[in-house]
Amino acid sequence: MQPFASIHKYLPVIAHPRALERTYLKSFFANSFDIPLIILEAERGYGKTTLLSFVAKKEKYSSRWLTVDSLDSDLNYFVKDVLQSIYARLIPDEINELNIKKAVDLILGAICELSINVLILDNFELIASSEPINLLLEQLIAELPRFTQLIIATKKLPTSRWSSRQRNNVSILTQVDLRFDVEDISQYFLKVYNYQLLPEEAAFIIERTQGYPVLINLLAQLTRNLPSYLKVDWKQLPIGVKTENIKLLLREVITKLPRSLSRGVQEIGHLSFASNDEQSLLSDLLDTLAKRHCLVQQHISVSPGIYINTPHEILIELASKI
Repeated sequence: MQPFASIHKYLPVIAHPRALERTYLKSFFANSFDIPLIILEAERGYGKTTLLSFVAKKEKYSSRWLTVDSLDSDLNYFVKDVLQSIYARLIPDEINELNIKKAVDLILGAICELSINVLILDNFELIASSEPINLLLEQLIAELPRFTQLIIATKKLPTSRWSSRQRNNVSILTQVDLRFDVEDISQYFLKVYNYQLLPEEAAFIIERTQGYPVLINLLAQLTRNLPSYLKVDWKQLPIGVKTENIKLLLREVITKLPRSLSRGVQEIGHLSFASNDEQSLLSDLLDTLAKRHCLVQQHISVSPGIYINTPHEILIELASKI
């Protein structure tokens, strides 16, 4: 088995109960089962990973997950990582340099052997410009078994040169598709936080946030455990898509945490992940934020009751400035 320090990259992110599975996106995936390649292309904070967590939950054992890193731009390394994700075990290094045909054959063989329906690649922007990976991608989607999908989350589209036939096998969702609308935000606040927004409040928040999911999440955090007789004056809050606005709202959320935890926020930048069974301030802080679905993603571990918490890059960036 892969060393613990990197095992979480092969584990799916948990579909959090405090995340809203939006009807439109759920319907899109339900009706796109015959499209070999689906790409989620959006900047950070648009809920790409959260959306993929619902896909992984629906597909269960017939899906596999890989959070790619910059090393995956090398063809041999990428194929090894994909195979380790599919087989859930350590795969020996290839002695020789792989060519595209051999790489495709290895991946297709693993997919067919274990009857995998969905292969999810998160953080694909890190390798989106790699020519070997793009050539592999082009060939792979041309040969995938019917009703088998490759789903990619990325900030940057692959540089693949799709043929006319291949373009019919690719569907792209952008951040316009991932934004919240008035109905989404009303459902989110009510279903998840038991807080009812007036129609004009929902419209105001959408206008000020531009439907930016991470910003809406932070606003919803402010209503957590709020008595029903208390209402937030949204017009008094620093709502906006600029980093400074997000930092101020995050600071407000952090101040509502137990003081013993909030003191450790500035140290988050030094931590890439933590297990929930570790005895440390940072581990407890990440676990608390993960349970609140606040800028920490939680991976299911191979050990019962153990979870691996990874801070979102926005949290890592802003933590030292709070």
